[in-house]
Amino acid sequence: MPPQSERDRSVGDTRTLEDELEQILVAATRTERERTALRRRLGWDGEAPATLAAAGREIDVTRERVRQMELEFRARVADVEVRSPLLERALELASSMPSAPANEIEDALREAGLTRSRFPLDSLRRAAEFVDRHRQRTYDRPGSEHRCGEAGTRHHA
Repeated sequence: MPPQSERDRSVGDTRTLEDELEQILVAATRTERERTALRRRLGWDGEAPATLAAAGREIDVTRERVRQMELEFRARVADVEVRSPLLERALELASSMPSAPANEIEDALREAGLTRSRFPLDSLRRAAEFVDRHRQRTYDRPGSEHRCGEAGTRHHA
């Protein structure tokens, strides 16, 4: 059972992880085109993270240009203190389910009101790489199922 439920959220708090990540994108990018490519590349659009080439096709640029945008974004995010309480709560929930398959974790995030729809675990991992620098986490993929846990701990089915 996930530790976080919808009723645990503040009254009137309707923000989701997608909103929080969008706010980070807006703060650390210059143009909507960059945001579109990065949103797609990182999977912050609710889909699985895209390849450099697929993200580039979204805005008609090369995969090299998307790679450069990603590096610039990473540098900008690293230079500022990013507060992301919903991301932290999502990571805590995911870490509390170490042996659960990805789809169960994704459903739990939605049921807890942290995401609007099923948010891919790979996208959550990407968000953690960019934002959650305080706690190292591992995300294992035995077979086709994703699993997550605290760093140094390996969880297997």
